[in-house]
Amino acid sequence: MFSILNSEFVTEILSRILSMETVKKEVLDNVEKTIRHYFIGDVLKLTKMIIII
Repeated sequence: MFSILNSEFVTEILSRILSMETVKKEVLDNVEKTIRHYFIGDVLKLTKMIIII
């Protein structure tokens, strides 16, 4: 994938990847809870729409 990108851009991307710090478990847990909340909410809405139709 990197081969199709500008070499300066690739260098910047790789530099950012290498300098990233770890993310706290609590942050990841909160992100996961939020995603699940919205995903489940959307699935329930979709299910209700299908039942109505």
